Amino acid sequence: MKKNRIKTLSLAFLALAGLGIGVSYAATDGDYSLYPGTIEVTVHGNAYIQAAVINNANSPLALTVTSLYYPIGDGKTGPFMNDKALADASQFDLTPYLKISPKKLVIAGHASRSIRFAIQLPNNLPQGTYRANISYMPEVKSAALTNANLKPGQVMTGINVIMNQVGSIYANVGNGNAQAALVSCKVSSDDKVVTMSVTNNTNWVFNPMVNVFAGNSNKPVATLEPVSVMPQTQAQRDITLPAKAQVDKITWQLPSEGKPVVNTVMCQ
Repeated sequence: MKKNRIKTLSLAFLALAGLGIGVSYAATDGDYSLYPGTIEVTVHGNAYIQAAVINNANSPLALTVTSLYYPIGDGKTGPFMNDKALADASQFDLTPYLKISPKKLVIAGHASRSIRFAIQLPNNLPQGTYRANISYMPEVKSAALTNANLKPGQVMTGINVIMNQVGSIYANVGNGNAQAALVSCKVSSDDKVVTMSVTNNTNWVFNPMVNVFAGNSNKPVATLEPVSVMPQTQAQRDITLPAKAQVDKITWQLPSEGKPVVNTVMCQ
């Protein structure tokens, strides 16, 4: 499970009220939760999907929901983008084809509201994964300050910190997918970590479920929940084993409209 200060990702499945298949993840922090935080859907024309925002606090929560797009590159934006980021800057941008409703909302304490997303794609788009980041920005009122207990020469100041949550929508267009990604794995010398290396030279997001096997057992000794490797990029993912194990292979499979294709990779 991937964790950071803003959100926690965990595997779940979402029924989509549109055409295609979907995989979703939940994201949460101390004040409000998103379900799902990330959605992957295969689109045949138009698709309609939903996310729920759950207010975990006692007081009302005012949110502004917007769509953003970050090109693939070296993590830099603006005038510092490299050639790869500039080339990708518009080709797989989902935001022009994405409508959000409502964009502003107020959620009562310990209540939830739904956000609706409509994907309307024109014909003859290049095949690949179209991407959008969804920002959920809370509106925070300035805290009241008081001069009580100040000593001579002291000044009262205050800082308001706004932490927004960012989800993602991946819309797969066309019949291709990231099955052509190159995957290898290596076991650490102490048999405690398996490193999976991915070269994704496709135009689709590589988002597999990975199982780690040892010996002839049919039961995996560890599982890596889907993690996204962006198109035309390379990445490594470490899988920590619950105990030392003589790992010999991993299997991975992508979400599929039909029967999932299970791929086997022997580890070094």
